[in-house]
Amino acid sequence: MKISFPKQEPKKIISAIKKAMGDRTLSEMVAFEIDKNQMIITISKLGTSTLTFARLDETDRVLFTKIGEKIAFTHKAFKGEVTDALVKIVKKAGGTVEEA
Repeated sequence: MKISFPKQEPKKIISAIKKAMGDRTLSEMVAFEIDKNQMIITISKLGTSTLTFARLDETDRVLFTKIGEKIAFTHKAFKGEVTDALVKIVKKAGGTVEEA
């Protein structure tokens, strides 16, 4: 999976994602963190799952490519549903998603 956003500061991307999540139940269990080299999405409820993305700053966009995931046993049954919700949030926040 690849996620991209127009070139901007990481805190603006995080702010847009949080705004896109709004008051959804998902916002209480999902955290996004971006640093110089990666973005980590953490899902915490009845276990903890993490999706790790490598960060690449391009001329006109910031690209995040999934490089790893650790899915809690209790989350495996809901992986597709949560992935779909995350894709909708990223798109609502102004990003694009490509399945790799």
